[in-house]
Amino acid sequence: MPYRTSSAHDPFQARDPFRTCDHSEARDRLRAAARKSLQIALRERAGAYRREEFLRSFHRLSRGAIAAETPEAAAAVLKELERALRAERARAGHWTYDLSRHIALLVAHRAEQARALRLTRQASSKASSKASRKGTGKGTSEGGDNSARPAM
Repeated sequence: MPYRTSSAHDPFQARDPFRTCDHSEARDRLRAAARKSLQIALRERAGAYRREEFLRSFHRLSRGAIAAETPEAAAAVLKELERALRAERARAGHWTYDLSRHIALLVAHRAEQARALRLTRQASSKASSKASRKGTGKGTSEGGDNSARPAM
């Protein structure tokens, strides 16, 4: 019997009940529902985030780094949270994985990202205002602008 390339008449190519391509719509609906419930959980827990209490569980972070209001300290906190998130994702599928811990880490990471962005913007605005104050005082005796002085 010659080799057939078509599997339409092959009895060994029966429908596999575990094929995922036939269930793609159901899988997509399930993923959308899971994504929606995760977003709801993140929103609900965001208001309950207590920064100092949560970050004390990270032994690599000192109390000074947690309390500091600098962009560098915020970057150190974010780095530690990202390390913890990577470790939690690596546990997925293992019996030690904890979904509530993963959600708590995501809430903390989002809050700390917003804090780091705020601190970075504050630091850059302070630096730019200092630079502009230094620039306005040059060339005048009273610190005003040079347009009122007659040209010589």
